[in-house]
Amino acid sequence: MSILKKNWYWILFALIIIGGIGVILSKQLKDDTEPITVYKQPSEETLQNIRDKIAAQKGQEVDDKNKPPGASPDGHWHNGEWHDESHSPVEEQIPRKLSKEEIAKLYTKEELAHWESHGLKPPPPGYTYIWNDLGAKLVKYNVPYFEVTETYGYNNYYQLSNNEWDRYKALSAIANKSLDRVIISDDVASLAKKWLQPIHQKTWGPQKAIVTSVTYNREETPEDVAYNQKLTNEKLAAISKPEVDYNINHDTIDLIILELQEELQRRGK
Repeated sequence: MSILKKNWYWILFALIIIGGIGVILSKQLKDDTEPITVYKQPSEETLQNIRDKIAAQKGQEVDDKNKPPGASPDGHWHNGEWHDESHSPVEEQIPRKLSKEEIAKLYTKEELAHWESHGLKPPPPGYTYIWNDLGAKLVKYNVPYFEVTETYGYNNYYQLSNNEWDRYKALSAIANKSLDRVIISDDVASLAKKWLQPIHQKTWGPQKAIVTSVTYNREETPEDVAYNQKLTNEKLAAISKPEVDYNINHDTIDLIILELQEELQRRGK
C-alpha cells in the first residue's frame, strides 16, 4: 500500500498515456470504416429540367388563379386572352352527345333542317363540320385536324437498290449533260436517257402527305400558326420516307460512260 502511495503519480501518468492511445486508435478505426460522402455537381441539363418543371408549375398556378369565372378547366391563356379550348389534336376531343332538349335550345328549326338536309346531326357547342373527299368530319373549333392523304407518283428513290440508285444518279447526270469534268456527246446523252427509263419506272409508288385543317371562331394568333406548323412537321416526320444520298460517284459515271460508248460502237458495227 505504501508503494502505491509513493508511486501514484507514475500510475496516473501511465493511465493517461494508455487512454490517449485508445482515443487515437478509436478515431482511426472510425475514419477507416465510415463511408466518405462525395457531392457531385448535377449536370446543366438536369438543372435546366428542374428549372423548367418549377416554371411550368408556377405558370399553371398562375393560370388557375387567374381563370375567368366559369372558365373551362381545359382552357389556357393566349397572348393575354383566355381561350376555353385546349391545344389537343382533334382526334383526342370526344364531343358530348346532346339531348333533344339541348338541341332544341341551341338551334332553330331552320338550322336543324340545314343539317338534316346534309344528312348530319347538329354539331355540339364548340364543334363544326369540315368537308373532304370522304364527306363531312366533325371537328372542334380552333383545334387542328390532320388528315393523311395518299397519291401515287415517281421519284420514290428509296425503293431502288444501292446499285440502281448509283446508276440512276450517274445516268441522269450524263443524260442532262450536267457534268463539268467531262464533255458528253449527244449520242451518249441520248442513249443514257434510254437506259435511265427502266430504272425510273421502279421509283413509282405511294406518296403520303399531311393536310392540316383548322376552323376558327375567333381571330387566329401567331401562336396558333406556330403550334399548327409544329404539329404538322411532327406528323410529316412520322410518315416520311428514308433519306437518300444525292452525291454522285464519279467512278460510276466514268464506268457508265465507257459502257455507253462501247454500246454505241457495237451498234455502229
